[in-house]
Amino acid sequence: MLTVQWRSNNVFDIQECFIRFPMLGSNDPANDWKLAVDQGYEIQIDERGYDPNTDTTGSPLHLTGAVYQLAPVAMLASKALGEWNTFVIEAIGAEIKVALNGLLVSHLVGNHGRPLKGHIGLQNHHAGSRVQFSQYDGPAQALVEFLVESIRL
Repeated sequence: MLTVQWRSNNVFDIQECFIRFPMLGSNDPANDWKLAVDQGYEIQIDERGYDPNTDTTGSPLHLTGAVYQLAPVAMLASKALGEWNTFVIEAIGAEIKVALNGLLVSHLVGNHGRPLKGHIGLQNHHAGSRVQFSQYDGPAQALVEFLVESIRL
């Protein structure tokens, strides 16, 4: 189980908490992040639910709490901009449950060809996107990886 507190101050801020992705550090640093995107699971922070494929907003597969493009959110449970939110991400076997502020918002069953174990990290989605993180509670080794990814941002 992984618990992360975060807050956003702008509706255009986008960030992801990645889980179960393989070790980064390829010979192509400019594209290293693609391993997390293509082989891991993204727990989305995007209050607009922007879908880049259709250039629309409000997509349940892209809203805060979704397992990006794999499991839609059942509801929006984020607090107002500027307030702290809490994700509790439970990944057991081929199942991932995401709770936001105490409410189950998405549930993925099946691994969709992706790993059942791996690393965790954060993605700063685009220049100017600033989501703050204040608390981490999870495995000790993952904490080290979490802090390293946070420092890189």
